[in-house]
Amino acid sequence: MSTRPLLDDTESLRARRRALRAEMNRVQHWRRLLRARIDLSVSAALIPDRLGLVASGALSDVAPPDHVRMTTLVRGDLSASAVLDIEELRDLESDVQEYGRRVRSELERVTEQLVQRLTDDLARAPGRLSPLF
Repeated sequence: MSTRPLLDDTESLRARRRALRAEMNRVQHWRRLLRARIDLSVSAALIPDRLGLVASGALSDVAPPDHVRMTTLVRGDLSASAVLDIEELRDLESDVQEYGRRVRSELERVTEQLVQRLTDDLARAPGRLSPLF
């Protein structure tokens, strides 16, 4: 009995699994970027109050960081109008999340196929595979 077709199928499953794992990494990266952009848009529109306003009496020997400097650095090039992008950014994030669910589902399916293939191969020819340890 030839084992070549089984090995080819196993390698094909491994290649598909590698491709799906790489795609999941890209999905996760895009989701982090979109969430960060949403956070930046919100921060550009809703800068918190100045530090030290409430605790100034309790911290007489500690000065808060410069509010203008923090505000400038947090906002960067974003204007308060960046908040208008939030709905579109959330829609995109939702689309990427759904795509990620489908990729993850396919990754799980291919992983199960690969495990089953390897289990079947081991059952057919237990001496052919080297021990794991």
